[in-house]
Amino acid sequence: MMYPAVFPDALKRVTTQISFDQDVKVQVFEMTIRALGSLLSTYQYLDRLPDTPKEQAKVIHGLGKTKVDLKTYRKRLLEMALDLGERMLPAFETKTGLPYARVNLRHGVESGETTDTCESGVYCRKGADGRCGRSRQSRTRIQRSLTIDR
Repeated sequence: MMYPAVFPDALKRVTTQISFDQDVKVQVFEMTIRALGSLLSTYQYLDRLPDTPKEQAKVIHGLGKTKVDLKTYRKRLLEMALDLGERMLPAFETKTGLPYARVNLRHGVESGETTDTCESGVYCRKGADGRCGRSRQSRTRIQRSLTIDR
């Protein structure tokens, strides 16, 4: 970790100041690898930390003598990841199974949007193993994008 001293503040800011309930069109691929990936990897990182702030500070060198229990942010990070994933899910509602390249986070897929094959590959591990998405419907859509009849 490059800047362990600012990690607690960064976690607090991300979990309290960021909302995906925005009227903005985003690229599904980019949001998946950057935003969703960051939320999930940070969640997993925090999950592996010791339970007490004192022990966490020993593991994260440079954290100092913080009194903040970093694990308290796990639940919110996972909630944010699920929220973002659900907001991007309309990108998979296509006739071919190939997902749309862009999606509006508040309103879904806009008229005239095109599909993109690279979007399917992003979900290969996340969707195929059934650990991404909270519903059977989301897993089914993702798996469908990976098994297109040729």
